Amino acid sequence: YTDIHILHRDNLKLEVSEIMPVLDQLVRSGKVRAVGVSNWTASRIIEANRFAAENHLHPIVASQIQYSLAVTTHAATGDLTHIAMNDVEYGWYRESQLPVLAYSAQARGYFIKKNKGEALRPSVIKYYDNFPENHRRAERIQTLAAQLSCSIAEICIAYVLCSGLNTAALLTVSSLEQLQSAFRA
Repeated sequence: YTDIHILHRDNLKLEVSEIMPVLDQLVRSGKVRAVGVSNWTASRIIEANRFAAENHLHPIVASQIQYSLAVTTHAATGDLTHIAMNDVEYGWYRESQLPVLAYSAQARGYFIKKNKGEALRPSVIKYYDNFPENHRRAERIQTLAAQLSCSIAEICIAYVLCSGLNTAALLTVSSLEQLQSAFRA
């Protein structure tokens, strides 16, 4: 079995009445312990869990969503199935405390590279650099990192972990130093 089976993207052409019984069967068969979703809106999760409750099915127990200090939108990413944390989503996750698996918690290294003056990959520019708010945040993060004597990565990770949500930060590291920085966060 797997501990959790996560549907990667929502297919809005399918009703939750078609999706939830299939996920429930995975749990009841013992193949998975729980089910989650990635890139689903809060409203779609509410709809799915309402259907699950009404029909005595296993609910969605976690949501993987892009969540970081950096602002982005599905319009910027060019992918309408990409759901990033915004005020509406945040409000529901704070209220419901449904576990959030925050992917891209460090915004693909955007703030780290921006503050070092390093070149940004085209996808990072597309996702984050066209938002003036991210430029303002980069400056504030650099100042805060200096004041706290910590790394920019630590601030980015701590932001996600200390947000008032029930959050885990999903990270990739390529060095022991990066791993230690994540632990300090």
